[in-house]
Amino acid sequence: MVNPPSARENLAQGFNCAESVYLSISNAVGLGEDARTRMSTALGEGVAGTGSTCGALLAALMVVGLVEGRDSPEDEDSRAQATSREIVKRFEQQMGSTLCRDLSQLELSTPDGLRELYASGTRERVCARAVALAEEVALDALGDAVSLPVRRSEATKPPPAGAPESREAR
Repeated sequence: MVNPPSARENLAQGFNCAESVYLSISNAVGLGEDARTRMSTALGEGVAGTGSTCGALLAALMVVGLVEGRDSPEDEDSRAQATSREIVKRFEQQMGSTLCRDLSQLELSTPDGLRELYASGTRERVCARAVALAEEVALDALGDAVSLPVRRSEATKPPPAGAPESREAR
């Protein structure tokens, strides 16, 4: 069985961070392909290019909701909430923040900031690490719900030289 592209591979193909993670994890847990990428498009570059919460992290949480979420208000939501909290905690511990503007160190709400995201190599240094980490921690947290073997990414390796340090290291 051939594994579908990883989040990092999707990012390299041109998908944004949220699309990359959502597409990768939803493939791993066996969700259909219809409209998955479009559902996450607006989350990229920190929610619609505002630098807010990292789209990769939000996409991972979207899949948790689809896999473990409730179908009616009467259903218990504690499993999805607990899994989501674990993912957010691990992401923030390893990346230093959940905010795209902190991770990228760019003002993404401006045209110049968005241009810099692509021109500076930040996507390759920071976003690639974020999408790989979001994918890894979500697949780990979902555990038995994952239909494919969990891919161990390079997300937990130290960032390349010149990449921004996490808040804890500053």
